[in-house]
Amino acid sequence: MRGKPGKTLQAAVSRGIAGKLRAHNGMKDNGPPISSRKRGDETRMAQSRTSGTEDNEVERLTLEVLAENMTPVGAGALAEALRSHGLSLSMATAGRLLWDLDCKGYTERRSNRGRVLSPSGKARLEELRAAGTREMLARELLEELASSGPKKLLDVLGARRALERETARLAAIFATERDLQEIGNFAALLDIRSGNENAAETTDRKFHEAVARAGGNLVLAAAMNLIRQDTELAHVLTAIRRTGKHPLGGYHRPIYEAIAAKDPTAAEQAMLTHIDGIIGDVAAFFREHHHL
Repeated sequence: MRGKPGKTLQAAVSRGIAGKLRAHNGMKDNGPPISSRKRGDETRMAQSRTSGTEDNEVERLTLEVLAENMTPVGAGALAEALRSHGLSLSMATAGRLLWDLDCKGYTERRSNRGRVLSPSGKARLEELRAAGTREMLARELLEELASSGPKKLLDVLGARRALERETARLAAIFATERDLQEIGNFAALLDIRSGNENAAETTDRKFHEAVARAGGNLVLAAAMNLIRQDTELAHVLTAIRRTGKHPLGGYHRPIYEAIAAKDPTAAEQAMLTHIDGIIGDVAAFFREHHHL
């Protein structure tokens, strides 16, 4: 298990989690409805102060406690276990947290003895562990890049710029109907998933690979795949782009439209606009950290 959460998470829990769970609790059949405008406003304010990352960390810790116990866990035992991880929750709040997990299908009630993880809960825990590992690696690499400078990442992006302007131009000349359908599908998914970094990162890679395949130049495609093999660098790039002006899923549709229109010049320019936007975000990040 990872280290204890810091003060920021503790403050978020004390301010926000209880309010969030009170909102859920008000919807229970045997509980009073939340009808007061003032109470609703307080709940919404508490929710706005608690980020999704902090919510996920509380959820992960709770699921970890359940996974570590061979017997059902009740509210009192959960509150005590979470205190050992630096989260000071009342028994009532721990009970609401368990109820919230019941509603999501992540836990199963065992009479009055407490809860155990459901199969969905076990899968969710693995998902949160994997996401936490990715976040930690990206954060460490981001810190390393911030301290060592932008050269490696900008070199990679410069190489991509040189290669992918040509793969886009060739795709506009040689793409088949099947190629166009594949590229168009990925472009549409990227528009939908622009708020989901992990999904957008994977779909972005598939989009650029599809464009390279459509161009028909196997040497260019192989060179591009080699450049993009550094998955850790890709995670860092995603982390930087969260702070930038250009959305993770943005600027792909114009590339597809130019390729579909069989316009090589427009396809090349659309690809340059896309990659130049990424380079701009990376350069802005390093300027902020006084490396440019």
